[in-house]
Amino acid sequence: MSVRKKLPIAYALVVFSISQFTADLSEQLLALITALRTD
Repeated sequence: MSVRKKLPIAYALVVFSISQFTADLSEQLLALITALRTD
């Protein structure tokens, strides 16, 4: 019963961590593109 209550919290944490990871990845990609463009 307690596991079922914790499931949405775990799901939200996974979604949050994935969004944070993709945000960091896109930020690094953007920095790389701008670095290549300045050459």
